Amino acid sequence: MNDSAREEMQWWARWLRSLGQEVMTYGEADESGIADRLLRAHRAGALVRIARGAYVPASALDAPTEPERRAARYRLQVLAAAKQHENPTFTGYSALAILRLPIIDRWPDDIILQGHRSNGNRRPGVITVSRRCEIPTRVVDGVRIVTPESALIQAARSSPLLPVLVAANAACFVPRFGEQVPLSTPEGLRAEHDRLMPYRGCRRVSHMLCRVNTRSESALETISDVAIDALGFKAPTKQATITLPSGRTVHLDYLWEEEGIGGEADGDRKYRGPRTAEGLIEEKRREDELREQLRGLVRWDWQAAWHRAPLERKLARAGVPRIRRSRML
Repeated sequence: MNDSAREEMQWWARWLRSLGQEVMTYGEADESGIADRLLRAHRAGALVRIARGAYVPASALDAPTEPERRAARYRLQVLAAAKQHENPTFTGYSALAILRLPIIDRWPDDIILQGHRSNGNRRPGVITVSRRCEIPTRVVDGVRIVTPESALIQAARSSPLLPVLVAANAACFVPRFGEQVPLSTPEGLRAEHDRLMPYRGCRRVSHMLCRVNTRSESALETISDVAIDALGFKAPTKQATITLPSGRTVHLDYLWEEEGIGGEADGDRKYRGPRTAEGLIEEKRREDELREQLRGLVRWDWQAAWHRAPLERKLARAGVPRIRRSRML
């Protein structure tokens, strides 16, 4: 992108912020007398078309990773759909995107709306979900969505376990120091599930709900939780607190206390950005003290947790006990 296009992109970003919007439709630009400018900006690459007649500054899709870029694009597509439908209420993955909850795997191609009738329907690019009872709603980022509990249950009805479990754990996560209020709780999810019973897909949802917890700090930890369970290893304590010989307190992602074995799931984000020499030295000191305190310390990454076999070898070598045979999850 040349300097002229970059300046144009910044102008559109400021213009949208002044309107309290993230998406500009051609109709809105036409009403403001800047439709020609919008089309020129699109041709120059300053604006990106994310849906028919809907545009965003190219910078709106900037993100460190491809999964984050896909999530940003789908969320903006939902915001565009909010302008193109009459009084829409979003549910399922569309509501999760508005809530900025993470998933793994692909975001859907369709926009998912909560219907007002007992039968749903599907047309190109849009799924309307049937409504059998009252569904509470709220407004987030200027659009109406169902509650987090209802959105997660709707998404889980027809999805594999991991994508929605990642979102559910993120919604229910309770930070160590209480700096944010969770969007939901395991108890709240279970109460909504019970309220809606019986419904199609309820067994799949129940399978997800029994694994939701408040202590998974990342998608990698959720994937690791499922992998450890699937491989038949003893369940660890999550976010365990340990006092090191120096007297300082640290937190471990996983701890098998009786065996004296710790585990840490290290995502790529931890290693992005500038890292000072002092930061690296401090991390080395922390690990040295942990190894003095524990019989074993196991570290693994995305690849090990996702493919499971590398994680299985690491845990077995460290001496984590197996309490049953592996199973499919």
